Amino acid sequence: MLIATPRVENPRLTPLMPYYHVWFSPKNREAILEGAIAEITRAKLVEAAATRGITLVECEMGYDHVHMLLELHEGQALPSVMHLLKGISAHRVFEEVPELKIDLRHTSFWQRGYGYRKVGALELSRVRRYIRNHREVSEPRVFNPRGRSS
Repeated sequence: MLIATPRVENPRLTPLMPYYHVWFSPKNREAILEGAIAEITRAKLVEAAATRGITLVECEMGYDHVHMLLELHEGQALPSVMHLLKGISAHRVFEEVPELKIDLRHTSFWQRGYGYRKVGALELSRVRRYIRNHREVSEPRVFNPRGRSS
């Protein structure tokens, strides 16, 4: 889902574009990002980005991971941005769905770390298409709060 329109005037003339394709997972890569939990989590990530001046171009949930396309502005560093997004969203998801801490058997919502790749202006549309469509090709896993994901 498009959240913000990326600013690309002439991709061939822009040497460094501050776009990052970022992905990360819930604790223990549990398959919990479905239905209402996915909607709440996505809303909390979008809200956290908006309140902190972070441009979230795309954000989609897989069953057990998140893909985002971020546009960073001057003075924003990816580690700081990710710390804010993951921290604020986790706190707000747990506020809204407190029983999730019990189901996850943990007080952390997100796994430590994240993966990322810098995206150049020429590949921006391809990455956006990938993020939008990745859930359709992701294989669902069943979350079992009493045991492990299957």
